[in-house]
Amino acid sequence: ITDGSYEVLKYIEFSGDAIISVNFTPLRTSDSGRYRCSVDMRQATVHYEDVFNESFTINTTISAPEVVVTTNPPDVGTLVEGTYIDLVCTVAINDAVDTNVNVSIVWSRNGGSPLSNSSDYSISPVSLISDQYISTIRIEELMMIDNGATYSCSVSIQPSYLSKYITGSNEDSDIVLSVEVFVKSPVWTDQYFNPFDGNLTGGGIDLMDDLILSLDLTINEVQVSNAGVYICEAMINDTLGDVTTIQK
Repeated sequence: ITDGSYEVLKYIEFSGDAIISVNFTPLRTSDSGRYRCSVDMRQATVHYEDVFNESFTINTTISAPEVVVTTNPPDVGTLVEGTYIDLVCTVAINDAVDTNVNVSIVWSRNGGSPLSNSSDYSISPVSLISDQYISTIRIEELMMIDNGATYSCSVSIQPSYLSKYITGSNEDSDIVLSVEVFVKSPVWTDQYFNPFDGNLTGGGIDLMDDLILSLDLTINEVQVSNAGVYICEAMINDTLGDVTTIQK
């Protein structure tokens, strides 16, 4: 029943009229191909072989697969700028697809050109794990431009044989990232990381552009005892801030 090769599915002998049927329950991709019904007529000692035959072609289409994009680990919530994240594309193919298929997965950002391995991204080859096709992209360092960015996984499935009778399919899925800067409110300390004493006045904490925190330090009536190292300590993605030295 496939390209140029026929096998007998059902054979009966009868006299008079007859109907022969072949049922497919369920219909699978391996059932794709060309089917032929041949009649071999015999009368007395006269043999007419393959005088009558009709053929029918069954074409199937691979249904769109289920595609899901998740983070690894899952449900991480808001991401922190400067860290990395793994995005996982999982493809589940319908059980009715029982022939070999070629699965390709392409990653893109905000609908742009396909992404590739670089200093910014590491993309794993497509692998088959527990009947699911999987590809992972690692964003090596998240940036604020990734906040609200959409990463898409586009999947293409094509038959590896019987392509004359089987049509492939395409599907995609995406995920939107939420990235923020991790900021610990700034505080002025001395070189021993002790908070400034009473004769020093710290200004109010100002929030600018939703990202930058500032804290002014005012020394009232500078005295010799004020000489030393003053540190403005603010944790931004685990990085300490600036250091100022005052001498008198």
